[in-house]
Amino acid sequence: MQAYGYLIRVDRKRLYYSGDIAGSADITPHLIKIDILICEGYHIDFEELVGVCVSKRVKRLVLTHLSDNDFNNSHKLHKIARQGGLDKLVIAKDGLRLKI
Repeated sequence: MQAYGYLIRVDRKRLYYSGDIAGSADITPHLIKIDILICEGYHIDFEELVGVCVSKRVKRLVLTHLSDNDFNNSHKLHKIARQGGLDKLVIAKDGLRLKI
């Protein structure tokens, strides 16, 4: 499967949007000075993703494409993120608007 990611610049903010990925190695090289990472959460180990975000100093993670179980238990994802050192996690829903 081929998927794409996009780097979007708005004023002085940098947003990286990834399509479906097989693992964090697919996006890690692109996470340089990223303010917001929008990433699917279905095909990746969430704890690993949190570690990458923390090590790359991603300021905010927005998760899309979650399993029903993860979506319905998003409080567990928030807890894992906080324990891993990531304070800003957003669980995307249809119609979500982000302030950049």
